[in-house]
Amino acid sequence: MAATIEVRLENRFSRTRLAMFSQDRKELKEQREAFIDARRFELMRADPTRVNPKYGHLLPEALFPKDLICTCGHKMYDYVDAPLGPIVSAAFRDCVEAIEPGVHRFLPVEIFKTDKTPHEQSPFFYFDIRNFLDAIDPSTGAVETIGRDSFDNPHRTWSIVSNRHSDLAVKKERVDGKAAWIDLRLPRTFFSDALIEQLEAVGLEGHRLQDKFAEI
Repeated sequence: MAATIEVRLENRFSRTRLAMFSQDRKELKEQREAFIDARRFELMRADPTRVNPKYGHLLPEALFPKDLICTCGHKMYDYVDAPLGPIVSAAFRDCVEAIEPGVHRFLPVEIFKTDKTPHEQSPFFYFDIRNFLDAIDPSTGAVETIGRDSFDNPHRTWSIVSNRHSDLAVKKERVDGKAAWIDLRLPRTFFSDALIEQLEAVGLEGHRLQDKFAEI
């Protein structure tokens, strides 16, 4: 079983909020988008059949925020929404590394509390997922195409069919041995059953399972 992941609702609506501290969010976001745009058009020219060329680029570490500040509240969780990507704890990182050592990037980010002092729950890391898979199995009828992607290439993207969530599935041979990935046709974060079991075993907080996918 694999599952798409989102921040737990009770944490999302808690009072802890993160914002960029010493850098300008708009400027950094524009730099990231320019970096990706330049390379995805290169990828499409090289391979017109590539699935979703928006994903898979190795962003320079300088394009990730180096520090964040709690704008209200201060409790941090093991998986947290933050500007320009998810933030995870060292314990979360260790769970991923136990399954896929050296695959994903964990980029250090300094967290400050509302009074601008360093957060005592540090360290935290940007979780840069490096698996980009075309793994969803459409044969169950639980997904349908919603048109061509933004490059008008023939690899269409998926939408989940209403009332067919129990039939969702991924291709087991494509996700075996993986801890986490982003699906190229349904661009969400997926956790494998192995990672979910690890996170639950050590009692980590912050995430919740959204849609569950059988591995077939």
